[in-house]
Amino acid sequence: LLAYLVSTARNSTYTDASILSADFIKATNVINSGDLVLDTINTQDCTRFPSSWLFTYSTGKYIEGLSVLGFVTGDTSWTSFMLDNVATSTKVPAWEGSDGIIHRCAYVTDDNDGVGLKGVFL
Repeated sequence: LLAYLVSTARNSTYTDASILSADFIKATNVINSGDLVLDTINTQDCTRFPSSWLFTYSTGKYIEGLSVLGFVTGDTSWTSFMLDNVATSTKVPAWEGSDGIIHRCAYVTDDNDGVGLKGVFL
């Protein structure tokens, strides 16, 4: 969201906040060892959910924000990091079925919100 505020307002306050936010996500253990964004961090004690809690919408929104941040700041390191995330996120075994299609562990016959949330990434 901050990256979009930067692109619209061109205000250094939003630029600085966007960079701080992206750095926080990148520097803390919010990202697992594969550079994928984990779903949640507990604001009371800074614990995070297990590294197995990988959701397409978290990764998709982070990739989107990195893309905008790289564009509006002209900092190619954000673009490079975004491309690394794209490459990693397209090969997550937990999301793929044996057919190679990203199911994100949710099929149309399942009674859950996974199918709808999968669409956020795609």
